[in-house]
Amino acid sequence: MAIVLDGKSLALKIRQELKQKVEEQAVKPGLVVLLVGEDPASQIYVRNKERAANEVGFHSVVERLPETTTQEELLEKIKKLNEDDAIHGILVQLPLPKQIDSQIVLEAIIPEKDVDGFHPVNLGKLLQKDESIVPCTPKGIIRLLEEYEIELTGKEMVVIGQSTIVGRPMTLLGLNRGATVTVCHSRTKDLEKQIARADIIVSAVGKPNLVLREHVKKDAVIIDVGIPAEVKDADGAAVASAILEKSDLIAIYGSNEFAANAIITANEGLDKIGEGKVVAVGFDAGSKQLQAIRDGLFAGSVTQDPVQIGYKAVELAIKAAKGESVSDVDTGALWYNKDNMEDAKIAPCLYE
Repeated sequence: MAIVLDGKSLALKIRQELKQKVEEQAVKPGLVVLLVGEDPASQIYVRNKERAANEVGFHSVVERLPETTTQEELLEKIKKLNEDDAIHGILVQLPLPKQIDSQIVLEAIIPEKDVDGFHPVNLGKLLQKDESIVPCTPKGIIRLLEEYEIELTGKEMVVIGQSTIVGRPMTLLGLNRGATVTVCHSRTKDLEKQIARADIIVSAVGKPNLVLREHVKKDAVIIDVGIPAEVKDADGAAVASAILEKSDLIAIYGSNEFAANAIITANEGLDKIGEGKVVAVGFDAGSKQLQAIRDGLFAGSVTQDPVQIGYKAVELAIKAAKGESVSDVDTGALWYNKDNMEDAKIAPCLYE
């Protein structure tokens, strides 16, 4: 039986631990996030970081700079933050506008304030098994594996992707814990063969359906580093966020699966929908929306009847082929919520 590694519950546990540590400290940690431009995905990520930092009691500041900000202006801002003793961490949200060299900017942050762990000094320390500052995603993966007592020593680990954000530091973290690590990338031959022998698979290329069930051996651990496949997903979430932040909002409706998913994504950084909060209703189904209904975030949704859609389509096609007149037909719809999702009439109409 497959076991799902629950990252959300672990994240909540870590935040509670951090909050207690911060309360016990005389000095409140100071974190500054620099956001340049209006990238929709970045807006969501930064808002989530700001919310998380505030929840645990950090002194959190987000400085939003215009798209036209020059590299020199950004570097000057970083220089001042480097010299500010009240600020202990600096995070520059990527991507940056095309007129700014990201690498130069990241290297301008002094290593001890480089909370992303992207500075060459910190990456070099990781190479020497010094994990004092490590990029957050691979560090989070290690913490997740540790939480479920998944041993790495002597295991075959396959890391798909070689970015400095996930793939390369993940490789080093695996090696530091005694795993035999194979790094795969776009030029790897026979990827399926590499996957088939792995005890632990970390897919970090943002490509759906890259690791298939039939290629994975029994009891293998799979970590999929999710990245939005299309910018328009982030655009949808950005619009949903703007709506959810309205003070007079009482209800919101996602008119299709995409819109419903956008509402769910936006809510992850806002916590606006659910019982006793803004009422959220969706349309169609999909795994994300179904889970939101089970969790009580969505009051329910409307699903179409695929059997009737197919039946009526064939019926109309036959009539048209015979030269008979045809017109629009109502194929029906069903309301479902967490109480009736398993009903015999509704369950066949819901898809993951």
